[in-house]
Amino acid sequence: MYCLPYGKQKNHTADLNQPAKEIQTEGEDTASLPTLKYVDFEALQAFFADTQINELKQQFSLYLKETGKTDITSVTFLPEQTTYPEGNDIMLTFALSDNTTLPVTCSTSTGAFLFGEEKLQISENTITYKRETDQKLPAVTTEEIESMQEGGFADTPNDIEATEPEKKTNAKEVQP
Repeated sequence: MYCLPYGKQKNHTADLNQPAKEIQTEGEDTASLPTLKYVDFEALQAFFADTQINELKQQFSLYLKETGKTDITSVTFLPEQTTYPEGNDIMLTFALSDNTTLPVTCSTSTGAFLFGEEKLQISENTITYKRETDQKLPAVTTEEIESMQEGGFADTPNDIEATEPEKKTNAKEVQP
């Protein structure tokens, strides 16, 4: 699968090992941010929690304002162009209303969204999302798991001769 990068030539590839650049956003007036229509963002629920999706939407507005793309009116998520360039990264692709595409890399280890080929990081805050756990479940060790049966059936011996077939008798059933 090939993703056409935003504002770059077709054969240009980003060096994902480069450190991310940051945009300073402290003290920004959020009222002056462009109003965007987010299309197909519900498909992002396969990748992120709702709070992360809302954070991504806020960062889109800041990114577009900071890069001077204030004429953009809509951002469409393209789920079929999602790639996994490295083990801990997800590269999402978005179509902008000016008929260009914008790759956004999410580092799953830090939760940071990196915008464009230049990997601009909008938010300096690294947010760690709490994983829900069920405290009612018992603690189980690896040894206990390994000793459990698989498949839901009791372990049976593989010896076929151990089971004896029914013996044939000459007795007949009598009905009253």
